[in-house]
Amino acid sequence: MGRHVADYMAVVEKATAADPKFIRMLTTVWKHTITDEVWERFQTLKKKYSDSDDIPADT
Repeated sequence: MGRHVADYMAVVEKATAADPKFIRMLTTVWKHTITDEVWERFQTLKKKYSDSDDIPADT
């Protein structure tokens, strides 16, 4: 994702709302070259769904 994630963040947010497995994937994202602004959006999504029963266990 790195340098290009800002271009796809709206897609990430939409996919997160629609797909519990995508939510699970967010827990594996590392910041590395992601800008602080975009990283904060990731953190917000992770917090929003962190207590959700919709997040599947490791598969």
